[in-house]
Amino acid sequence: MKSLGSFALGLVTGAALGVGAGLLLAPSEGKQVRSRLSYQLSRLRDQLRERFSQKPKEDDLLFNDAKSESDAVTKSTKKRANQLTEDLDKLLTEQSVANSNANKSKKKIVKVVR
Repeated sequence: MKSLGSFALGLVTGAALGVGAGLLLAPSEGKQVRSRLSYQLSRLRDQLRERFSQKPKEDDLLFNDAKSESDAVTKSTKKRANQLTEDLDKLLTEQSVANSNANKSKKKIVKVVR
């Protein structure tokens, strides 16, 4: 943001000096020079206002796009995490049932062998 402020200051200063020098060096009457200088500075001021009033709108659009993307990624990640949790719970349940069946089979075999 600092570089934008420096650039804007340089732009304004350069434009004002250029306009002023051009008008002062042009062969015209003093009143006419002041009038043209005033008009040019007024135009420059209006252009700068318009440019800097658009910048926040562009920033808002970029922010909203980034937020939408972030929200979509977050939603997708949560959905995938829930799926993985459900799959893990299912596997743990299946493993628990398999262990229980294995223990029952083991007990039966031990009884038969004794």
